[in-house]
Amino acid sequence: MSIEREGWVRLPRFLAPAEVAKLQARAEAVALGPEHGACVRPHNRLLPLRWSDSAVAAAVMPAHRRERLARAVAASDLRWISGYVSVKPAFSGALPWHQDWWCWRHPVSTRRAPAQIVVACYLSATDAGNGALRIVPGSHRRRMPAHDRVRGLETDADLPEQITIAAEPGDAVAMDYRLLHATHANATDRSRNAILLNFAPHWSTLPSELRSHLIQHPALPQRRERAPAASHWLPTFSGRRRSLRLDREVPANYRAR
Repeated sequence: MSIEREGWVRLPRFLAPAEVAKLQARAEAVALGPEHGACVRPHNRLLPLRWSDSAVAAAVMPAHRRERLARAVAASDLRWISGYVSVKPAFSGALPWHQDWWCWRHPVSTRRAPAQIVVACYLSATDAGNGALRIVPGSHRRRMPAHDRVRGLETDADLPEQITIAAEPGDAVAMDYRLLHATHANATDRSRNAILLNFAPHWSTLPSELRSHLIQHPALPQRRERAPAASHWLPTFSGRRRSLRLDREVPANYRAR
């Protein structure tokens, strides 16, 4: 399986059981804390984690884990951009279909290799009954009928092209930002938490205007903050910083090379 071909790749046992327990405790603490900067979506909350958070350090800092992820997604220069605790509340409906890419009109969108990926680290067993991920394979490479069915709609209906990705505690799923995805409903009485880690897998070959935009993410060290000595997993950029206009609409004739 290739992330360039399918748009996603599974990483079984990405986290050790002891790490899962610690991250679950941290996720629960974050979920009970203030929601400053939270992204609230239908039936899902994303609570931001900065580069200095213990959850990020536990999941990203170990070199062997970054190396495994880099191999799995064929990364040439893997750099962390942001992170979140994803909370799927008990008895909550499905997260509607969407994709996370934000720069569709830029030529980088037509590259086969992803400009950004998200890595979902599951902290409990997850299946269709408690909020498992649903995806449309190949939807990162070309516009498909599925895009038209969900365009402009907050739809959470099943799609004929979808597959469901179940996970065990400690499993992770890496996914191209361009991939069309959703979740199932959580029909249980327990919240389903996960750690989301966002990366640029080919940082040094991204166009400078994308790097200048991404380097400003509030999860990254600010100008007066001191990053750890072993900080090569964080992006660097020496040029002028500027923001790009967000563009989340998939072009009608979209097709990656």
